[in-house]
Amino acid sequence: MSDLYLDPATHDLGLSDGPRLTSELAETTAQQLRIALRLFLGEWFLDTRLGVSYYRDVLVKNPNIRIVQVLIRRRILRNANVESVPRMSLDYDPAARTLRVDFEAILVDGTALGLSVGA
Repeated sequence: MSDLYLDPATHDLGLSDGPRLTSELAETTAQQLRIALRLFLGEWFLDTRLGVSYYRDVLVKNPNIRIVQVLIRRRILRNANVESVPRMSLDYDPAARTLRVDFEAILVDGTALGLSVGA
């Protein structure tokens, strides 16, 4: 399965050499997970059930980090290519209202995928 390639730094279509598709399972899954973890619940008009409940559970005064961790882990595991998430850490900055998620996902083909996603 392939997707249109998005530049990981800018999140725009990677068109420097013309449009291309993601080529490997790890690359495709990493891109899908970056998109999934940056999507706020209700943000996508075609399916408002998708996304993470950042406004309700994360970007609030004194969020429950255990609940946030469960929400993020569940969102990662919803990807059909992810078998498990053996490692995950959250770096939440309430003053800046930012969250960085660092995790390792084991894919269905046995590949270990390490990602750091800011939301």
